Amino acid sequence: MNKIYRVLLRVDIQNGFVPGGNLPVADGDAIVPLANDLSRNGGYDEVIDSQDFHPADHGSFASQHAGRQPFVDFIILNGVNQQLWTDHCVEGTTDADFHPGLDRSMVKHTVQKGRNKAVDSYSAFYDNGKSAAPALKAQYPFLGQSTGLADYIRAQAAAAGADTVEIDVIGLALDYCVAFTAKDGVGETYNGSPFAVRVIVDACRAIGDVNNAVADLKAAGVGVVDSTSVLV
Repeated sequence: MNKIYRVLLRVDIQNGFVPGGNLPVADGDAIVPLANDLSRNGGYDEVIDSQDFHPADHGSFASQHAGRQPFVDFIILNGVNQQLWTDHCVEGTTDADFHPGLDRSMVKHTVQKGRNKAVDSYSAFYDNGKSAAPALKAQYPFLGQSTGLADYIRAQAAAAGADTVEIDVIGLALDYCVAFTAKDGVGETYNGSPFAVRVIVDACRAIGDVNNAVADLKAAGVGVVDSTSVLV
């Protein structure tokens, strides 16, 4: 019988990404009760949180580039196309803290991302630039560096004697950090088989169009489900 190691990966459910934060996603706080319900009642072997955790001078902040505007302007940051954002989730600030209503009592592992000011990190698995050309990575060796999350999950699954890994992804925002995380996840393997990755879409909120985000995920081999198929 196939033994599955099931993970709920909660992406960036932080003060900075909910109304009142420095980079708010509309209605972002509305997912917190469902995130808690899934964590407690979804039948997962493990719950993991990712946390955006930037230095104050991070290169993705428009404030670090004279005359540039957040949300509007793009730059090339060490060879990678980078949208500029407002200062957000700066380490040591309440903006970087997890939403106070998020139940973290069952969380065994937290992965912090975006700590290198030279590169952004949308995915909980890798810094941006993972798909950059080899020559560019040779010039900027920090591009696409692993956060260690995939190795951690593999080790936990092996310790549990599991045959395969399944990961459900929720959080903020659907079309940025959730999507990058899920798409990187399907590229990882355990025991020679890809991680099976799904996004629970009603436990996410998007910055842009949800339908476009869902189509993009499906095209990348990510499953898209509703929480009603998880909570039974």
